[in-house]
Amino acid sequence: MEINGYGLVKPKVIDANGKERYQYPVEEFWQMVKEKIDQGKKVKVICNSDAHQPFQVIDNAQIARDYALNLGITPIDTIF
Repeated sequence: MEINGYGLVKPKVIDANGKERYQYPVEEFWQMVKEKIDQGKKVKVICNSDAHQPFQVIDNAQIARDYALNLGITPIDTIF
């Protein structure tokens, strides 16, 4: 599964409940993934990013990695 860091640097949106959130990734989805991991399911998570400039690939992927770690998800090894 992929956490795309580009969505973490884009402007936030207001959801149907009036709550501000990232356009993507959707935290509720990743919380469900974390629950499956906690239940012993083997889930591989990578952190990546769309980019419009080369430096954004690594920068945003690192932001995605931090997002995963904050949710208690350990992504697979990365190059940074």
